[in-house]
Formats: sequence, structure tokens, C-alpha cells
Amino acid sequence: MQGSRVLLVEVQALTASSVIGAAKRKTSGVSPDRVAMIIAVLEKRAEMRLAAEDVFVNVAGGVKTPEPAVDLAIALAIASAHMNRPLPTGTLAVGELGLGGEVRTVPQLETRLREASRLGVAHAIVPHIGNNVPKLKGMALHEVRRLSQAMADL
Repeated sequence: MQGSRVLLVEVQALTASSVIGAAKRKTSGVSPDRVAMIIAVLEKRAEMRLAAEDVFVNVAGGVKTPEPAVDLAIALAIASAHMNRPLPTGTLAVGELGLGGEVRTVPQLETRLREASRLGVAHAIVPHIGNNVPKLKGMALHEVRRLSQAMADL
């Protein structure tokens, strides 16, 4: 969110075997500290071995996003790159990631989903919102409570 305006961004990730010994972590558009935390959660809660991998994360278009709502998208982008399985085209992932691997809701989730639906997003992976699920034309919602559930949707 930029004020009250919804801004959809593309999150890209690349993992590669480190040849130097000390794995590199490079980011563009997101906080390196936040990405380091997400990598640690992926290692501990999703049992991914990323310690010997170089990890690069980029928000396309040079957009800088300090918002924690992009955590789930970053985690899924890294997991997708590591497993060499791309996410389906037109997939939205939104949610804050906790240290225990839980996916937390974000402010104005319904507003974000309505804008994504308007722009043609077909699938959305979102935090569990229970009975307050908005009815969105053409968009399938996949509610998750934990990162492992979101990764199963890969």
C-alpha cells in the first residue's frame, strides 16, 4: 500500500550454489534484514537448506517496498527458485511472515484483493481470514495459516 493506493509488485528470486564458501545475500527493493529473517524461517520451518546458497531477491521495476505484507511473496519466490518450480502465472501472495512460520494478516487485505482481482489476478495465497472472505469474480483464494501450507500450493 502507498497511502490508500494499492500497488502490486513483482517479486523475483534466484538461488545458486555458492562457490566461495560464504553465501551471498543480495536484495533490491526490500530490506536485506527482512530477507535474512525470511531465509532463516525457510530454513527452520520449511526445512530448506539455503545456508550454502547465494540468494538474490529483487522487486521488479525498481520499486522499494518496506511493507511486511510482501513477506509471503518473498518466501514463496525464494522457495520457488530453490526448488526450480515457478509459481503459476497470475498468482498473488500477500501476508506477513512470523518467526514461527505463521502467516499473519495485513491491513486492508480486502482492498488489496479487490484491486488484484480487477487487474486479472487468478489465484491469491492469503492469510486465513475465516468467515470474512470477500467474493471476488475470477479469483481463487487459498487461505493459509502457515508457510508450509503456502508452499504446498506451489
